[in-house]
Amino acid sequence: MANQGTKDAPSNSVTVIELALRKATAEIITGKGAHGVVTSPDNKKVYVTNMFEDTVSIIDKGQNKVIETIEVKGVPNGISITE
Repeated sequence: MANQGTKDAPSNSVTVIELALRKATAEIITGKGAHGVVTSPDNKKVYVTNMFEDTVSIIDKGQNKVIETIEVKGVPNGISITE
């Protein structure tokens, strides 16, 4: 779950929620204004747009940590994967 916050008070994280347990199991620091979230087709990575930093964070699901940050132009507020 992306924790976007507001432009004046942006959050910089996503929260991992274990649906079977119905609780949050981790918080991962990404970038300011975490917003769009998509999972890779192999379910190993999660991509998160960070609206107020103009970046995309790539999270390794097995490690629950950001493994790469990509700079993008504009205000990224959504993301999708095409094959």
